[in-house]
Amino acid sequence: MLRRILFVLIALVVVVVLAAVAAVLFIDPDNYREQIAERASDQIGREVRLDGPMELRLFPWLAFEIRDASVGNPSDFEQAPPLADIGVARAAVRVWPLIRGELEIGAIDFEQAIFTLVTDRQGRTNLEGLFADDPDPDVPGEPDLSMLQTGAVGLRSVSVVMLDLAEDTRREIVVESFDMATFAADRDIDIALRGRVVDDGETVIENLDLTGTLRVAANLSRIDLSAWRASLGLPAAEARARAEGDMQIDLSDDIVSVDMSRLDLRLDVADLEVGLALTEPLSLTLDDPVRVVMPGAEFRLDGQRLDLSGELALADPVRGRLDVSGERLDLQALAALGGEDEQPAANGEAPDFAPLAMVDFQVDLRLDELILAEGLLLTQVRAGSHLVNGVLRLDPLDARLFGGGFEGRAEVDFNEVPPAVHLQPRLSGVLVEQIAGLFSEHAPVAGSGDLSLDIRFRGLSPGEMLASLDGSGQFLLSDGAVRGVDLEALIEQELTVASLGNVRQAFSGETPFRSLSGSLRAEDGVITLPDLDLAAAGFGARGTGRIDFAADQVDYRVQLELGESLLERLPSRLRSATGGIIPLAIAGPLTAPVVSVDLAGIAERAVRDEVGRRVLERLDRPRSEEPPSEEGEERDEKAERRREAEGAGRQLLRGLIDSRERRSEDEPPAGDEAEGEDADSVEAEEQDEENDEPPAAHL
Repeated sequence: MLRRILFVLIALVVVVVLAAVAAVLFIDPDNYREQIAERASDQIGREVRLDGPMELRLFPWLAFEIRDASVGNPSDFEQAPPLADIGVARAAVRVWPLIRGELEIGAIDFEQAIFTLVTDRQGRTNLEGLFADDPDPDVPGEPDLSMLQTGAVGLRSVSVVMLDLAEDTRREIVVESFDMATFAADRDIDIALRGRVVDDGETVIENLDLTGTLRVAANLSRIDLSAWRASLGLPAAEARARAEGDMQIDLSDDIVSVDMSRLDLRLDVADLEVGLALTEPLSLTLDDPVRVVMPGAEFRLDGQRLDLSGELALADPVRGRLDVSGERLDLQALAALGGEDEQPAANGEAPDFAPLAMVDFQVDLRLDELILAEGLLLTQVRAGSHLVNGVLRLDPLDARLFGGGFEGRAEVDFNEVPPAVHLQPRLSGVLVEQIAGLFSEHAPVAGSGDLSLDIRFRGLSPGEMLASLDGSGQFLLSDGAVRGVDLEALIEQELTVASLGNVRQAFSGETPFRSLSGSLRAEDGVITLPDLDLAAAGFGARGTGRIDFAADQVDYRVQLELGESLLERLPSRLRSATGGIIPLAIAGPLTAPVVSVDLAGIAERAVRDEVGRRVLERLDRPRSEEPPSEEGEERDEKAERRREAEGAGRQLLRGLIDSRERRSEDEPPAGDEAEGEDADSVEAEEQDEENDEPPAAHL
């Protein structure tokens, strides 16, 4: 394609020069317009039209100007715009060398020219069939530029338009200005270019400024562009790019190849500097598909350095691979690309990830440190990823994080809206407070241990993730603490019969434990812990709970199981009534949960034990009196202990009822009837106690 474009430009120069030579032989060029156009048409195999006026100036340079010239298309492209439409073309030829039979061309200028390259739905282009005298139109004869010398060449307002009818796309390369010094084959020529690129009416590259040194082989087999420098703007990204390097274009075969022996690219976007520098030459093959091979490069991101290698094929789908290695990569800097307050989309719509479905790309990542977000530091990262059909899979995925090890797999399905994420991590020896710190400033639990999770969520923002979090897992923590609650202080200082009903306050401190295990279930951002099992020094705890990170709330129902040392510290009545099992409710903010004793649970246990005792007493009651014996004495001792336990139970229930009455005195009365019922209940309970009857019947 590139070689054909060069042929077109050369052919147009030939047209202008032929017209200038004819002007010497035929003083009035307008009189021979048709002959000049016919000769040019025969040379390039396309219809050449000269519709505008032609002007001529003589001596010492023969300056010739043509206006409104055009070059047509093959018959298959009759509906397409002309291959070339030139507003103004100028050429100068020195007179005396021409008289001696030598051709010395001066300055050549084109203004307001449009070159249109069309590809039809069958993949054919309007460049096919150029140079009709060539026996094989697809293999033009080898040009010879050794005798061609020109003065300066200038282009002003020249566009190259590429139309693809199959894809219904239009790309326009606008050359605002192009200046080339005196041209001669196999010599260094200084060039300067300013322009822009427009895709389907939208400017994708603006303020393009390119300078460098050009060298063209006499047989047009090679073009070198050395010491080139370029700068351009990218409006869509609000970015500015700068680059410099050396490159060679090989035109010797049908397939054009480009080798970059040096390239240093810098991109400035949102106060973020991104750079890429080649450490080994890069090769680009303009075949179908276009292929890029990059054996080695250095990537820079705000001072961070990574080593890259890979290849890319611009096919359907786009295929490629990339190997990344380095010491440190902090991805938090990339957050600046979206702006601090920018929404996912200006119109409230979700980002369009549809183009990812046209990509088949693999990445192998090896980093000493990877920072994904604040507080999320991974070390010794080894990851393989594959993006295909809009699904990104990370497998295997190994790293050190949260003070322990991580392995597992992850999958992100960009075909879903919002994207669906599936994580299956296995963590060993991690610090759980660091994990909880990702969701809340205050971790409810500290300790190290093992976690195995299988979780899913939708979206890539914290709010979307928490709202859709779903999954399950298991955990086993050791040598940690439950923060915000000091259960040992609660047992020693608060659990008395008199104050049992008033235990409803926020405790500070923490509860150390030897182990904490259980399973978890996540649904709609709420973590449920159905089978907590805590073992601490002197006591244990079992129960269920839930943590709502989004609402900053915790809710536990725990059964404290006191060991012998703590059980001995309880009042005897409380010890006898509870058997060392204290039901607690822990609820409230993660930072300051409120602990209260489950009075209903204690009362229910006391009633259940009393009823059970009565039933057993009925079943075990002797049918007749027997002489006392050693067994009888043993039964008497057991009966005595039962009576003591019954008395402690009744006194405990009396304490619970008194506590309830004291709290009800501080509340507005529900009515006379309710007060009467409470009075009757208390009176009945007192009568039951006098008659040694269980108070359970009146609860």
